[in-house]
Formats: sequence, structure tokens, C-alpha cells
Amino acid sequence: MQIEVKGIGIVEVPDTFADLDPESQKLYVQKIKLQTSKQQSTDPVEEAAEDLSFLDKLQGGTRSFFQGLTFGFADEIEAGLRTGGGLIGDYSKTVKSIRDDLDELRAKNTALALSSEITGAFFPSLAAGLFTGGAGTGAGLAATGARVAQGAKAAQAAKVSSPSLLKSMGQGAGRGAAYGTAYGVGTAEGGLGERTVGGITGGLTGGVLGGAVPVALQGGIGAAKTLGKSFGVGGTKAAEKFSDVKILQALERDGLSRQGAIEKLKAAEKLGQKDLLIADLGEELSQLGYASQAIAGGARKDVADKLYNRSSSQSERVTEDLIDQTKLKGPFSLEYVDDLAAKQKIAAGPAYKKSDPVLVSPNASIKVDGTTVSLKDFFTGSRKELMIQSAKDGVKIAKAEGENVIDLAKILKDPDLTKEFLSKPIETKFLHTIKKGMDAIINKGTDSFGKVNPYGIAVINTKNTFNKIIERSNPAYAKANKDFSDVARLKDAFNTGLGQKRIKAERLSKLLKGMNDAEKEAFRVGMVARIQDKSDKANFSRDFTTEVFGSKEKENLIRLAFPQTKKGMEGYKNFKEIIELEKKKVQTKNTVLGNSATNKRGEVMRDAEIDPTLGVVGRALVGDLPGAARQGLAAIGARSSGLNPESANLLAKKLFQLSPQEQIRYLSGLGASEQMLVQQSLNALKLQAGLSAGAGTIPSLLTQ
Repeated sequence: MQIEVKGIGIVEVPDTFADLDPESQKLYVQKIKLQTSKQQSTDPVEEAAEDLSFLDKLQGGTRSFFQGLTFGFADEIEAGLRTGGGLIGDYSKTVKSIRDDLDELRAKNTALALSSEITGAFFPSLAAGLFTGGAGTGAGLAATGARVAQGAKAAQAAKVSSPSLLKSMGQGAGRGAAYGTAYGVGTAEGGLGERTVGGITGGLTGGVLGGAVPVALQGGIGAAKTLGKSFGVGGTKAAEKFSDVKILQALERDGLSRQGAIEKLKAAEKLGQKDLLIADLGEELSQLGYASQAIAGGARKDVADKLYNRSSSQSERVTEDLIDQTKLKGPFSLEYVDDLAAKQKIAAGPAYKKSDPVLVSPNASIKVDGTTVSLKDFFTGSRKELMIQSAKDGVKIAKAEGENVIDLAKILKDPDLTKEFLSKPIETKFLHTIKKGMDAIINKGTDSFGKVNPYGIAVINTKNTFNKIIERSNPAYAKANKDFSDVARLKDAFNTGLGQKRIKAERLSKLLKGMNDAEKEAFRVGMVARIQDKSDKANFSRDFTTEVFGSKEKENLIRLAFPQTKKGMEGYKNFKEIIELEKKKVQTKNTVLGNSATNKRGEVMRDAEIDPTLGVVGRALVGDLPGAARQGLAAIGARSSGLNPESANLLAKKLFQLSPQEQIRYLSGLGASEQMLVQQSLNALKLQAGLSAGAGTIPSLLTQ
């Protein structure tokens, strides 16, 4: 609500201002005037809280705690200890000084004073309750609440008036402190000093939140936010610092410097990985990403959509990266092989012309499976029909290419002409024409996926034997065959790469050594086509890297898709690095979003709660202590240390939603936060050394 203050104008005050009695309202307005005259913030509660140092809060909170523990007698006890009961000092002045300090704390940090004192009162009140059936607990906490309210007018400001509400505040503060202390000690790292500070801070913070919950329930969410701010929690500036520090800490735990993280992002971008995120750079960073999603906020859906979309397009990215690194150009199908064969034919023309003048004897032969097979056997035995058809198709192809070849099919159909044809050495170009016809028949028996029908396979075997006989008689022809491949051999190499023949990587490596350059290229195209086919059939929810690099055998197979050259080795190395980056992306998605039924149930529970902190303490107030501990201990600790919706959204933005250039700029600009973190670490070491100096350090805060 807004009120008009004379000499200042319109100012914003808590809605609970209307519930204050006239005297309290007057005091509140005077306080606003005083703070304005000192050119402080228009939010007196928040600014006053910031005036207190950590040690001031620690000392004041401890004093307030013992005030509650002794039901208001700690000031007299402390004064007595410090003055020897008046023998070595002025008892009355010391009591007044202590009470003035307590009043100052109540004025500057109402939430800390209120919750600390009620937390302290919880323990003797609980003991009293054991003997009075609970009445003693309620009475003790009600009395403490009334005393604190009277001292600072805070209870009135927060609508704390009834014993039942005071009892709820006491219960919330006590349970919150217990959980907070356990959380603080358990999560603090280092020696006794750090754990002591962690326990005390956790206890005080837990008390603040626990005691504030009933106030929030009765007085509204605005009052609870005011209490949180008074303890130093909240604000855009604090959220910004918190997110920066958390990212720096995660980088350190992942063994990365800021520059190291920048270099990783730049290296990934150089490999074409423009969707790599800061959250992908290490396990601790991805865990921090999970923490940023544990509190409901505006970034949750955006982050989830981004990670799921990135996962669903993984197979397509991996295939494109493989193509890019192998330096092959599509299409990755038999169309590529046909184009390659056409280029081979043009290049092979001069080589085959050199072999044309050589004549081959019809009696030339080789042994196949222990049986001698001669050239003339192809024209007189069971294969005669195949040779006639091959001659017919071969001549048609030759004429289409501009060659003048005799009608071999007509000769082979006539027994007398066939006999004459086989009675003398045969020109190599005639035999080569027949072989072209066999290739045409094989091509007719091959489907669009490169699969050859049974008849086509039989023709391939016949052609290979026929070809070997020619090569044995004509070395020039054999050399031309070795250096250049016909379409059938190229298709065979393509199909081998495609995986139609189940051959181990070691065996394939040996086969590759016997192939010419064109056949190796056809093989590699087949390998890429194999991965492309897997990508088309991939399940979006699965990690596609396992299809490519899921085993040593698969790694060795992919290695064969790269030429055995320096550039080929570099491409394979790059591709391996890309696969590792893709694996990290999968790990990030699994860490942040989870993929189990338990995680899904947990997400539903989080979505159902307006505020995890209120849900936890609410359970505690109705007696469900185990449930509250299981569900919310981490949430209470996280929020009390700064992880609220604002800081969670900032973390999510920095870890998941920056562009590659923005990520570099952000990490580069973290230097100031890094220096602040180093200074805080040094201060913490000094504090730890001081706290560890003696067991009487904490009690001495009361007497110094």
C-alpha cells in the first residue's frame, strides 16, 4: 500500500501497516523520515538489514536465540557474567547496553530477531510440553512471541496476535532451525570452523523461514518476502551475483577455468557444434542446470523444449557431420555409383584401347574350385544363352557409345559361325563388349537399394571367371581393370560399405587394400549411406551416438569411411570429438530433465506446489516431519542460500539460452565475479581460522 509522508511524498509501505496501532504507525513514519534524511533506500526494512554485517547478524541472532532459550533472562545472565554480578563492573549499565543492542537488531532485522528468539524458546517450551500435555509449549511460545512483538512491534506488523498463530510460528521456527542446522552442517565443506558457521547460518536461516511461514499464511505472501529481504535474501542484484558465483564454482569443480571453457566452446563451434551450451561443459555445470530447473519458473518450459528438440535432431546432425568430415558429396545412393562409373569409363578409355590389339586364345583357362574352365566353354556349354544375351546387350551399348562392333549375338546364335569364331584367337575388344553386356544384365537384377537378385548374382560369378581368363592372357587389360572399375565392381564396393554383407571391420580393412581409388570411394559412400539409413529409422528418444560409436567394432567400421590419408585421419579425429560432444549433450538432457518415472512424479509434485518452501514447512506444521524432510530439506537450503525463482531463471538463461557469441561474452565478463569469489574465499578462511582458534569462540560473541 502507499501512504503520504509529510516532507517526503508518496511512499510504499507493507500492507500490514494498516493493521498497526496509531503509536506504531507514528514510529514507522518517523523511521522512514530518519532513513530518508540519511539518503538511504525507500525500503527501510531491506536497507536496515543490509547495514548489518554477517558477524553482527551472527552475534545478534545468537543473543536473540539465548533470549528465547531463557525466556528473556539472557540479557541479565550475560550482564552478570560480564560484571561479576556487579563486583567488577556496572551491572545496570551493561544490562541496558545489551538490551539496546537487542532493540537495534529488532529494529534493523526484525525477521532475524523474531525467528531467532522464538527458535530459542522452542526447546524449553517443548520440554515443558512433555509435562503439560502440550500446554506448556503453547504458553511458552506465546509468551515469547508477545515479548518480541512488544519489543519491536513486529508481531503487530505481521498480524501476529493470537496464541495459536504464535505457536505455529514457534513450531515453524523450531523445525526450520533444526532442518537448517542439519542442512548447514551437512553441506558445509572443510573443517570445524566452516561446518560451525554452516550449522549456525543454516539454523538461523531455517528459523527465519520456518517462523515466517505462518506469518505468510495469515498475513500474505508479501509479508514473507519482506522477512526474507530483511535477512539479506533476494533482489535482482543478489540473484545476478548468485548465478555468476554458482557457475564459477561449477567450472572450478569441473576442472575448467573461464578461458578453458571459452576455448572449449570455440573448438566446438569450429567443428560445427553451434548448439553446445555452457551446461554441456562439465558434470557439475549440468547438475547446476538441474538445480535451476528444480524451482518453478518461466525458464523451465523453454529449457525443456530446447533440450528435447536438440535431442530429437541428434541423428540428423551426426549424419551431416559424418558427411562433412569425410568430404564426400551425395547423393548417397546408387545414383552416386552410376555417376562415378561414368567418370571411370571416360578415364579408363585410353587404358583399354591399349589392350585391344592383344588376342586371347579360346583355349585360355583357369582353375575354379579344382575344375579347369576354358574361354570356349562359355560359348558352347550351358552358359551359351547368357553369352548370346550379353553379346546382344554389349553391342547395343557399344554402338550407343559410337563404336563399330560386329554383331556378336548373330555369330553366337549360328553353330557354324560360332565354330569359326572359336577356331582362332579372339580380339580383346570383342570379349570386353560381351563383358559390358553382362554388366547390363547385372544392373537389371539390382534394385534401387543395391540388392542383387539371384540371377544377377549368378551372372556376377560368371563374369568374374570370364574376366580372370582375359586378364591372364592380356596383362594390359588386367592393369586397366585394376586401375579402373566398371559399374558392377563399383556397386559391389558400395553394397559392401552399405553392410549388405556382414563382414567384420578387420576383414573389411583387408578388402579395402585390394580396391582401387574409385572402389574405395564407392565403399565410403556406402558406409555413409548405412549411417544415413540408421538415422532415418532412429528413435528420437535414444542416444544415436551408440549406433555409430557404441562399440569398438562400430568405431573401427566408421574409421573405414575416412580415406587413409593425412586429411582423412584429421577428419576422423574431428568426428570422434563431435561424437564426444554429442554424448555430453545427451548427458545434459538426462541430468537436467531426467528420464525415469520417479523424476516425472517429482516434476508433477513441483508443478503442483506454489512454493516448495511453503509446502515443506506446511507439512512440518501439520506433523508430517518425515515427509517434509524428504521432500523439502534441499529446497529450503537452496532458497535460503539464494536459489529463488529469479536466480534460478538467471542460471537457466546463462547455462541454456545464450547464443554461441553471447556465451563467449558472458564467460569473458565473469572476471569481476571471479575476483569477488576469491576475496570471499580468503575472508572465509580468515573467519574459519578465527572460529577454530578455540572452543570458546562462539560463547565469547555474547561477552565481547
